Amino acid sequence: MKKRNPNAPTTLKDLDDLGTHIIVAISKTLEDYATKEDLKKLVSKEDLNVAVGKLEGKIDDVAADVSEIRRRVIDLETDSISRREFTAFKAKVLPA
Repeated sequence: MKKRNPNAPTTLKDLDDLGTHIIVAISKTLEDYATKEDLKKLVSKEDLNVAVGKLEGKIDDVAADVSEIRRRVIDLETDSISRREFTAFKAKVLPA
C-alpha cells in the first residue's frame, strides 16, 4: 500500500470512497433501529406513533445528507479536469 501524502489534495476517488463509507455506516445504523413490528410488541399505540415520528424524521434527515453528498460528488466530477487535460494544459503554459 502506498503511503499517502497528508498535504496532497483530495481526489475524486477519495470523495467517492468517503461517500461509500458514509452510506455503509448509515445502513448499519439503520439495521439496529427497531422496526414498526418490534415497536408494536413493546409499546402502546401512542408511544408507537411518537417513536415512528422520530424515526421518520431521522431517516428524512439522512436522505437529505446523502443527497447533498451525492450532489457534491457529481459537481466535482463535472467541474474537475482529468489528469491528461491538466498535463496538456501545463505543457502549453510552461516553457519547454
